Amino acid sequence: EILIEELNFEAAERVLGEVPVEVSGEMFGGQADRWYWLRSRILLEQDKLDEALHHVERAIGRSSGQLEYIHSQAILCKQLWRDQQATEAFNTARTIELCRKRFAEIAFSGAWEHPSSELCQEIAHLYQQCGDNRVAELWRR
Repeated sequence: EILIEELNFEAAERVLGEVPVEVSGEMFGGQADRWYWLRSRILLEQDKLDEALHHVERAIGRSSGQLEYIHSQAILCKQLWRDQQATEAFNTARTIELCRKRFAEIAFSGAWEHPSSELCQEIAHLYQQCGDNRVAELWRR
């Protein structure tokens, strides 16, 4: 990621490799989503927009609530003249942004420390809108 930020795409491509990196374990398991997203950024630089979109969509498939992935999807769809898909992705990104705003309001108010059942349900709904069903289920309980 640092190499991409430094615009050293050739070195980033070498370090990233050709095969997704998967981390095992319950706490930090998965993480191949990041590989797909980084690969899409390299493909974008190579002007391979269809492949870049494919990789972004693979990243979203593994981690659906990542705002940066969804923004990338929306922009790539727009560049590929897939206006309906772009609009849907922009709408999803907007929903996540609104959820994050509400999360911040709840956090700064301190209400989450002793939440009412209504607040627990609201937080569960927010997490579900962001694509994190596991955490949503915990808040429902």
